[in-house]
Amino acid sequence: MRRGLSLFIILLVCLNTLAQSDEADDTYTVTISADERASIEYIVKNEAEYITIQAQSVAEEANLFDPVVWVVNSQNQLLAYNDNFGEDNSAKIDTLLLVPDTYTIWIDSFNGVSDGDVEVIISLSDTFNEIRSTAENSTIINVSLPQDAIYRYALELSESDTATISVRDISGTLDPYISVLDENDSELVSNDDHQSMDLTLNRLDSLISDWLVSVDDIYIIEVRDFLGNSGEFELVITINSN
Repeated sequence: MRRGLSLFIILLVCLNTLAQSDEADDTYTVTISADERASIEYIVKNEAEYITIQAQSVAEEANLFDPVVWVVNSQNQLLAYNDNFGEDNSAKIDTLLLVPDTYTIWIDSFNGVSDGDVEVIISLSDTFNEIRSTAENSTIINVSLPQDAIYRYALELSESDTATISVRDISGTLDPYISVLDENDSELVSNDDHQSMDLTLNRLDSLISDWLVSVDDIYIIEVRDFLGNSGEFELVITINSN
């Protein structure tokens, strides 16, 4: 590898729910040179969580140093990357969903040869204002969806489980599209307009009914509006174990 490791920080995160997102941000200053980039190890132990990562030069003339930041999981798969965010040279990865795993956050200069100190801020975020409740074998999540946003929810399932997943627009502004992804972000099943006899759903709502799980894994449920509109929806996940 061309570069060595200039910083190795272990950040242990042990969270129960996303409701803890009001905790203080974690701030680090890392040094990058022509021969060394920096990394932060980030561990998610219990529940999936959203994080936001910001990286900005601490030099007085910050625009002279252009940091980049990217995140990989324990299999070294790239999850997110950013160079410039907004009008300056700061980098930002906004509202990234992480499931329980060990991650590496890499920080470097855009050209790979610049020297400088970078302030890295890692914060928990809840852009979607989630409200969760349970009823028997169902999880009910009310979500506020910003414009052009994608809501992601991590769900651990076992082989032979059956899952029924519905998305109901409760704002009158959404045409929700729902999909289930595997660990490689490959779509396994999806739905746009449900066309079922379920009278609790509107015409444009989405429904995945009795999906049979074939492999023990953590799956990602994605919900977006078909046209990128903003609004509120209710996500209901019902799991039956066989």
